[in-house]
Amino acid sequence: MVLEASGKPIGLREQRRGWWSIFRRSARRRARTSRHGWRAQAVTVGLTRRSPVASAALTRDAHLFCGGAAQDLARAGAVLQAVARRATHVGNVGAGQAVKLCNQLIVATTLLAIADAVALGRDCGVDVAALPATLADGFADSTLLRLFGPRMAARQIEPRTGTIGTMSKDVELISLMAEQAGVASPLLTAVRHIYREHCSSGHASDDLVALGPEILR
Repeated sequence: MVLEASGKPIGLREQRRGWWSIFRRSARRRARTSRHGWRAQAVTVGLTRRSPVASAALTRDAHLFCGGAAQDLARAGAVLQAVARRATHVGNVGAGQAVKLCNQLIVATTLLAIADAVALGRDCGVDVAALPATLADGFADSTLLRLFGPRMAARQIEPRTGTIGTMSKDVELISLMAEQAGVASPLLTAVRHIYREHCSSGHASDDLVALGPEILR
């Protein structure tokens, strides 16, 4: 989820010294955000949550990536502090969304790597349920491995954490941002292809735990 500056007074409004901070929950194009940011005199905010369970509600668990002028961010400080554990200024209007999409690129790619590792280990006779604990504290260890590794090994789809289709939409937004920035990424191209294949094979509504090469065989 992303909180972005908007040219229209939709969502949370905070009046400070004659100007409006305007936020809207969405994941729209970064270019559109940059175009409207000056009209709102506000900030764009990308959001991550420490909890593995997605929620539309902001909590104090959130970490916000904020884009905009430093003075506008300072004026919005009280609002941001009320909804987030931490707010980091990462650049001009639109930068908050860019950081959020960079975050999603890392997450989307790492999930595929974990799914492939579990599938490879299983085919090679490994007790894949032991993989996360075995790799703990090494370079391959991560929050995603600890959360998804055991569930992928056990094919445990509950509780749901998010769908393949939703992550695929994020990957498409990342690809659009890269295209607009003139950045070529063979890795991103491969990741997008894999998520598209999962979705076109009828798995868009499946939980992320269902990612894996065996689905595409």
